Order: sequence, then structure tokens, then C-alpha cells
Amino acid sequence: MTELKVLIKNEYDRAVKYRSSKESFAMLYSGQIYTDEYLIDNFPIKYKVEERLAQLKSLLFFLASTNNIHDVKENKGIFFTKDTFAKAGIPIGNPQTMHNWIEGLKRCGLVYVINSHYQFGHGDENFSKLYGLNQCGIVRSWPKEYHQYLETHSIEEKPNTVVDISKDIKVDVFDRKQKVQIRSAFANFNQNLVYSFNKESLVDFTKGTIDDFERMLNEYNDGKNEFNKKVIRFKCNKDKISGRAYSQYIKTEKDDIENGYATDRTDWCKENNLAYRYDIKSAVPRISHLMHTGVWRNEDFDFYEYMSKRMSEDSGMYLPRDYMKEIHMRLRFGQSPEKSFNDFCYSNRDIIRARYGNSEAYESYLTNIRPNLLLDWRKLYNIVEELEGTDHSSAVFYFESFLELYVVWKLKQLGITAYNIYDEFFYDKPYDIASIIEEGANYMYQKIRDYDDRFNIGKRSI
Repeated sequence: MTELKVLIKNEYDRAVKYRSSKESFAMLYSGQIYTDEYLIDNFPIKYKVEERLAQLKSLLFFLASTNNIHDVKENKGIFFTKDTFAKAGIPIGNPQTMHNWIEGLKRCGLVYVINSHYQFGHGDENFSKLYGLNQCGIVRSWPKEYHQYLETHSIEEKPNTVVDISKDIKVDVFDRKQKVQIRSAFANFNQNLVYSFNKESLVDFTKGTIDDFERMLNEYNDGKNEFNKKVIRFKCNKDKISGRAYSQYIKTEKDDIENGYATDRTDWCKENNLAYRYDIKSAVPRISHLMHTGVWRNEDFDFYEYMSKRMSEDSGMYLPRDYMKEIHMRLRFGQSPEKSFNDFCYSNRDIIRARYGNSEAYESYLTNIRPNLLLDWRKLYNIVEELEGTDHSSAVFYFESFLELYVVWKLKQLGITAYNIYDEFFYDKPYDIASIIEEGANYMYQKIRDYDDRFNIGKRSI
């Protein structure tokens, strides 16, 4: 087995393990339906019962709707501070009061400890534990109250500022390195961040499709409650823009019927009579390929299998399809083969240290092994570029959202109730969705080509 294949296998194994643990983490829900009586008995609530119940539900709905507190989102948990409670409308006078609230949440099984030794560095008043939330149980126990909460509260991550393009299109303008506390929409933030943003830059990023997106979004959302609406939120960090549509129902968990779980997504589909489903296979390479060539490849073409075959032909190294799929994003969004390779090696640093730990072996790695690894990596990188073009930006996620919106919007025009969770569609009547996806892809490409002459490249196929 070649050295590069060893590292790719290591990355694949780690990703599989992560997904497995993530799914176990998500399956916390045990079937417990919380009631007012359950909370009163187990929290426990001994005085001002109605007021305390209202506060408790407000806290739970706030946590469920934000999913993870913004500052620790990458750690998949909640770090409780006074501000956590303040955002939910609960004043905390001292650390003991906050401790009592958290202990009550734990007794009820609403939160659980992920890491008892988590250090966040926010001073003596903060707790150091990282907690997980039984989000599924909360939503299933109070679906109507939860939806009403979403409709009457604007729960957003807090950027430096937000620019409203329309009701359902917002732009976060922020600087990741800035550590200024925001107290209002127009105070204590860097005004230059707002001044440096303009709609023209957004239109350029979307290749002139933003007005079409807004029209379809408004028509699709008409008549839907807040939980079932789609919105799009762009994030602008200096000269970088990224954007993707999302919704509250996207947060529902995946089905796990084989293991005996009926998750929130299963119930959500039943409640909306969504008996049919379809997903766009390998959506990112398929859409990138469309942008690069003007050709929409149907689902019979397997991008990852093609990449594996090409790598075998070009270098004699066979990578299983799943390996290729696992490293595709790293190749696709690396700004150069060297940069993406350095990131790839860093993620595999443990295995590299284990194999080349002493000075003599490490010298051989630097002068001989690593350059050969990079040569093979460049071949992979070039194969992906040949298929998907030289644009390695995150714009593809916006165009993926555009295509997904087109499909559910068109199905609504045809009298079909349809939703999408990323590249998977759920709908209530049988229909040839593949034909609508192709129609939407060609429509989107034509809009892009009309806006940007660089896309007038003709129909060249790979």
C-alpha cells in the first residue's frame, strides 16, 4: 500500500469513526415526553410555578433553536454563562443560581455532560463543563409551543452586523478576529465592516441569480409557518463570501429505522405526508462540473468512481470510491495542491509522527517520501480540477441551494408539497424529480452564463 493511500485510509477511518460517534451523540432521545408535571416534579419547581415553567420553556426553546451556542459550535455543545440565560430572558444574580438551573436541567434529562474538564477561559464566574442538549426530546414534547416560540422570537447567531437584503435574505458582515461585544445593532462594532459591504459584491458572488432566488424563495415560503420556511443567509468575512439556504426542519435527525429509532425526521415526514424521497448524488462535484462545462451529468455518472478510475490509470494507485469521496472536499476547496496537501498532512500528523518519529527517519520523509506523496496528491488535485474547474470557492454551496430551491419551488407550482434537507428531497406525490433537477440545472447555468462571459464555454463534456 502506497504511503498516500495509508494516509487517506487513516483519514477515511477517522471520518467513519467520527460519524458513528456523532450519530450516537444524536440518538440521545430515549422516548421521554416531557410534561409540565414532569418538570414540576423533577426540576423541581416549588414556587411561582407558572412563572418558572414559562422561564424554563423559554430557556429550552432558546437552546433548541440555536442548537449550539455560537462560541462553542465546533465543539458540539453548550457552555453555560449568564449570557446564555439572559438571551432566554432569565436574569441570573449569582453563580449559585446558575448552578441550580443547570442541576435541574440535568435531573430532568434535558442536558447531559459532554466534558467535565472543558476550559473556556471566561473567568471565575463561568462553569467549565460542556453540555449536550436533548433537542429532539424538547421539540417532540412541545411541538406547537416550540413553533410558536420560533415565530415570535428572532434567534440568530450574533455577527458584527446584519445587512437585510429582503425578509428572507440576510447577510452577516463580520471579522473573525474582532472581539468587540455587540450591545445593539448600531453600536460598538466596526462601521467599516458595513461600509465595505455592498449588494453588488453579493450579486457578483451569485452570478446575477440573487433576484431570481428571492422571487422563488418568497413564492415557495408563501403560506408556510416559520418552522417550514426556507431562508438564505450569506456570511461575509472581509473579501470572502459564503452562503447557503437553511431552515428549522433541516435540524431534524436522519432516519435510523434499522436500529429501532423513529427520529424526528421520520415523524416530520409523516406529519407532512411526505411518503417519497430523492437525493442528488454527489451534489458538489456534479454542480461544480456543471459550472465548469455547462453539462449536467445525470445520476448514472458516478463522480467518485470516475476519480478513482482516473487515479488508477494515471498513477497505478487504486483508491476505493469511498476513500475518494472522503477526501474530495479537501481537494475541492484547497486553494492550491500544496496548501491542501499541507492541510491533509497536518490532519494526519499523528500517523506521520508514528512512522517517522526519529531524526533519521524524519529526514528521509522530508527529502524523499513527502515529495513523492505530493506528486500523487497533485495528480488527484488535477483530476478534480479537470472535472470541476479551477474555482475552489464556497460559491458552489449557494448554487446548490439555488438548484434545491428551484426543485421544491417548481414542485409547489405543480401542486406537490415538497421540502429539501440539503440535497435530499421529501415530497407527497410521485413525480419524476430527476427531470426537474436537470431542468433547474440548465436554467441556473443559463442565468450564470448570461451574467458572466467566462461561462460562455460551450458544451464540453468530460
